[in-house]
Amino acid sequence: MIDDPKHGWTDRARRAINSAKSGGSEHLLRALVQERGLAAAALELCGIDITALIAAIDQSIGNPAGSGIESAEDPSIIDDIKRGAADDARALNHNYKGTEHLLLSILNFDASHANRLLSKFNVEYAGAREHICEVLYGTQK
Repeated sequence: MIDDPKHGWTDRARRAINSAKSGGSEHLLRALVQERGLAAAALELCGIDITALIAAIDQSIGNPAGSGIESAEDPSIIDDIKRGAADDARALNHNYKGTEHLLLSILNFDASHANRLLSKFNVEYAGAREHICEVLYGTQK
């Protein structure tokens, strides 16, 4: 079955994607955090200070050289992240794609600037997935 990226997105995920269209993965990460959905909740459960994360994202967006990121990111990376999010939703047996799936995709996409930024905060795929499952199911899945 081919995934239709226009269908199945939650409102929060759709808003985050739309607000990040002209930017790279850092723009998407910022939008995910601002939406205050499951992605933001998972990051907080990972011990992330959301205010500090937003400041680091803004630093990265405003001054890529000063953030340790070597160049601007191609905005088409958002499409790759969306495809990965669809894969993560299927892996969790979800019939929707939400902010949590976008976060997991970012964490699984090593080449993304947002992934490198989250790694500075010691956020990893496995930990974020565990916290997402805790919120959704009360346990790991």
